[in-house]
Amino acid sequence: TSGNPITIKGYPGETAIIDGGFTTGSGLTETPVFNIDNVNYITIDGLTIKRGLRSNIRIGYDFDTANITVRNCDISNFVASDNSGQIRVLPRTENILIENNRLHDRQPYSGDTSKGWNAAGIHIFYAGTLTIRNNEVYSTNNGIYYKGSVVNGKITIIENNLIYHGDKW
Repeated sequence: TSGNPITIKGYPGETAIIDGGFTTGSGLTETPVFNIDNVNYITIDGLTIKRGLRSNIRIGYDFDTANITVRNCDISNFVASDNSGQIRVLPRTENILIENNRLHDRQPYSGDTSKGWNAAGIHIFYAGTLTIRNNEVYSTNNGIYYKGSVVNGKITIIENNLIYHGDKW
C-alpha cells in the first residue's frame, strides 16, 4: 500500500547482483529477472540486474500494476529479441518511475532474424502515466523505444536521459 511500500535493495555498503543466467534464447518465451505484475507500491533500488530473457525487468502484463519505481540500478546484458528491453513497461501500468539507472549491452537471441530491431534500454508499449529521467542508456539497438500510450489524460515524461552507442541510429 502507499503507507507500506515494498523496497528491494542491497545491504548497505554491498553490491547486490541478481543474475537471470540467460546467455541465449529461442522461441517467444520471456523470462525477466523481475516480473512485476498485479502488484503495487514496489521500489527496486541500487541493484545490479543482468541476463534476463527478452527483458531484465518487466512491469505489467496481464493485470493492473501501479506505483512502481526502478532507480539507481545497473541493468545489463539481457538476451534481446524484437520488442524487448532491459526494462519493459507494458499495458495496464500506472505511475511508473524509472530514474538514475544505467542500462546497457545485450546478448543475441537465437533465430531472431530481426536482430532485435526494437530492443531497447527502455521499451514502452501502451503504458499509463510514466516518468523516465536521468538514466544512462548505451549499447542497445534503441535507447528508449516508445510504442504508443493509453489515452484519457495519461502523461509520459522523458527528460534528462543520456543515450549513446545505439545500433539503429
